Amino acid sequence: MIEIASGVVLEDIHDKLLHHTKKKYKERKIEPTALFVHHTGADNGRDSIQAWTATAGYHVISKKWPGIAYHYGITRRPSETRSDKLIVHQLNPESTVCYHTKGCNRFGVGLVLQGHLGETELTGFQIECLEAFLPFWFQTHGLSPKESLGWHSNSFKWLGIPKPACPGKNAVKWLKDYLAHC
Repeated sequence: MIEIASGVVLEDIHDKLLHHTKKKYKERKIEPTALFVHHTGADNGRDSIQAWTATAGYHVISKKWPGIAYHYGITRRPSETRSDKLIVHQLNPESTVCYHTKGCNRFGVGLVLQGHLGETELTGFQIECLEAFLPFWFQTHGLSPKESLGWHSNSFKWLGIPKPACPGKNAVKWLKDYLAHC
C-alpha cells in the first residue's frame, strides 16, 4: 500500500480480481495524459475488494472483457475490515489499455466511483478519497487537472463519444466545483 495523503492509501488489488482466461488487454506504450471519471451505475452493497470483485465478474463474465474496465476505484463506504485507513483501489496497472472511455483508452486512465451518481450524492468517504487521490495522481504525472480531467459528457474534447449519463449529474457537479478551485 502507498500512502497518498494523511490517512488515505492506494491499494493494488489487480491480482485479486477476475480476469478472462484467454483475452488480455493491450499494454499502453505512452504515459497517460488524461484521467476519466466514471460511476458503476449501481451500488452493489459491498465495500472494499468485494465491490470490485463483483464489478470485475460482471465485466469478464457478462461482457466477456479481459478484466475490469477501470484503473482505480473508490467505493461508497469505507472498508469494514480496514477502518483505520481510507482506501482507493488500483484495479489495473496504468499501462493497461482497458475499456473505460471509448476513443480515449490509449491515453486515458479510468477512475470509477461506486454507485449511481445521477440519483445519489457522493458520500463523504468518496469525497475524502477524491480530494486525496486527484492531487496525488495529477502531481505524479505532472499534469494539470484543468486540462487533463475528463468524464464521458466532456470526453469529446479528446475525440471521444459524449455520453452524459456517466459519471452522473452529482459527480459532474462535484468535479466542476473541484476544477473551479484548482
